[in-house]
Amino acid sequence: MDDGFAVPAEWFPAEFLESGDRAGEVLFSGLTISAQRGFENTTTPAVEASVRGLAREAEIFRLINTGGVAQDETSLAKAAAVESSE
Repeated sequence: MDDGFAVPAEWFPAEFLESGDRAGEVLFSGLTISAQRGFENTTTPAVEASVRGLAREAEIFRLINTGGVAQDETSLAKAAAVESSE
């Protein structure tokens, strides 16, 4: 892992952060060694699909991204428009 991507520190309990401060953003190196090891040993789910057309891809986006993951109305409206275009 490297420090190429910062995430909100509030995503982690204070005891997982070297600084203990949950304000701002944190890089991988800002996590405790045990938190880094835990993250490295966590499975990240991924899905690959081969679909015909952008509308099918937009449909998959909508189904996945409205299943418990907050999306703003603009993104969802754009996906719906693309989905209905074919």
